[in-house]
Amino acid sequence: MKRLWILGLALVVVLAVGVVSCGEEEETTTTAAPTTATTQAQSTTTSSTAAPETTTTSVAKEPIVFKMASTFQETETGGLMAQHFIDLIHERTQGAVKIELYPGGTLGGPPEVLGLLESGAADIAPFGHPAAAASLPLLNFPMWAPGDQQAAIAYFNHMVFENPDTAPLIQAEAEAHNIKYLGFNAGGSNVFVSKVPFTKLADLKGKKCAVGGMVPAFQAIGLEPVESFPPDTYENLSRGIADCAQMGFSPTVQLKWYEVAKYYMFDGTYAAGNPWTVNLKSWAKLSPELQQVFLDVAKEMEAWSTELTLSEEQKALETLKAAGVTVGTLSAEDQKLWWDALFKACADSQYKLAKDGGFVEQMVTVLKAAAAFTKTTWEPPAQ
Repeated sequence: MKRLWILGLALVVVLAVGVVSCGEEEETTTTAAPTTATTQAQSTTTSSTAAPETTTTSVAKEPIVFKMASTFQETETGGLMAQHFIDLIHERTQGAVKIELYPGGTLGGPPEVLGLLESGAADIAPFGHPAAAASLPLLNFPMWAPGDQQAAIAYFNHMVFENPDTAPLIQAEAEAHNIKYLGFNAGGSNVFVSKVPFTKLADLKGKKCAVGGMVPAFQAIGLEPVESFPPDTYENLSRGIADCAQMGFSPTVQLKWYEVAKYYMFDGTYAAGNPWTVNLKSWAKLSPELQQVFLDVAKEMEAWSTELTLSEEQKALETLKAAGVTVGTLSAEDQKLWWDALFKACADSQYKLAKDGGFVEQMVTVLKAAAAFTKTTWEPPAQ
C-alpha cells in the first residue's frame, strides 16, 4: 500500500452506529374520527364512540449504492481488505448502504483511479495514491516509515489528520480533486533479496540492483541501479542482469523471487497507505450517522489490515523456510543508513516537483513534518 514498487504488487485499520435497515418498513397510522351518538335533551340514551380504524402504509427504503474501484484481485491481500471493508459497512449500516466491488482494475488501473473518484464514476476506493503523485504531491510524502507496521499507519494519520500544519494542506489538496480520505491500511515490511550471501548493506556494494524508482537512494548506499519492474525482476535475477533487488516482502514471495535469490534481509521499513477515499458528492449522500459508520470502519481497518498483513507475512516466511532461503534483518545502523537515503531521495524528488509547480512553501512544510515524525534530518536542497 505503499512501497518502492508502486506499479507492482501492490499492499496500510470502532464504534458501531445503528441505523435503519434498508429493508425495514416505515409505518404511518391514520385514525378515523370517532362517531358519537347525539344526546337528546329529553332522553336518557348513553353516548357511544365508534372504535378507531387504523390503516398501515408500507414504504420500503432503497439502499444507497456505492461502486468501489479496486486494482487488487479478490484473493490478494489488498482484495481481502476491500471485501472486509464492504462486509463491515453492510453489517454496521444494517444494509442501508450497499457497496458493489469492481476488483482487479475492472473500472481502471492505478493511474485511472483518481479520475474515477474525481468524476464520480467510482464512489469509493482503496486508493493507491503513489500512482497519482503528480496530481496529489502533498499526499505523496515518503510513504514508508521505520519502526514497525503500527508506526507506519500512525505516520500517515499524523500527517493527514492530526498535524495542524500538514493536515489542512493535504485535505485541501484532496478537496480540490473532489475526494476525501477516511483512513489508511497496512502495507507490510520491505526486504533486500540477493543471489549471493549478505548480512549488511556493505556486502552488496557495487552489485547491480533491480529497481523501479528512487535511483539516488540505491546509489547513496553504493549499489548500481538497474531499471526493472516487478514482473521482470525474476528473469533479470536469473539471467544475471541484476544481482539483488528490493521490494515489499510478501510480493517477492508471491513472485517467487526466492527461487533465484536465496538470501533475504528485512530492511526495517514498513509501508502504509491505500487510503479509503470517497468522492465528495457520494459522501454528501450519507447522513451524519452513516458518515460516522464509514469513519469508524476505516479506523477499525487499521488494526484488521495490520493483523492480515502480519498473517500473510508469516505464511510467506514458512514458504521461504521450506525452500531453504536464508532470512535475516539488517542491523540498526544499516536500517538507519537505508532509511535516511530513501527519505532524502523521495523528499528531494518531491521538492523539485514543488519548485517546478510553484508550491515550495507547502511542500517544505509537509516534508519537514514527515522528517520530524520519522526522526530523520532533511533540509531543502541548496539553491
